[in-house]
Amino acid sequence: MSNFSEDIINSVWEKAEIVNEGSKNEWRQDYAGAWINKNQYGEESDYGWEIDHANPVSNGGGDELANLMPLNWRNNRTKSDDYPSFKTSVTSDGNKNIEKEKNWKYN
Repeated sequence: MSNFSEDIINSVWEKAEIVNEGSKNEWRQDYAGAWINKNQYGEESDYGWEIDHANPVSNGGGDELANLMPLNWRNNRTKSDDYPSFKTSVTSDGNKNIEKEKNWKYN
């Protein structure tokens, strides 16, 4: 995992989907709908998340904010270096994450 500054981590967190205004500082969802918890950044836990390069570094993508997105760590592993279309493995059902493969295209 790259070493991102606290400012970048917070800026990427802000890109995650707000589901409940009252808990937006702690709980959000990634592009695939998987729940992520702000305090579990960098953890391989149920609600852990990482900063993903939408366009991978191996494909010429950089660390600019426009190329960074929050992803549940399992979705990040499934996505790997695929771009612009990619698969994810975790989404949610209610307030729980569930395994489910979906195809996404980054815009």
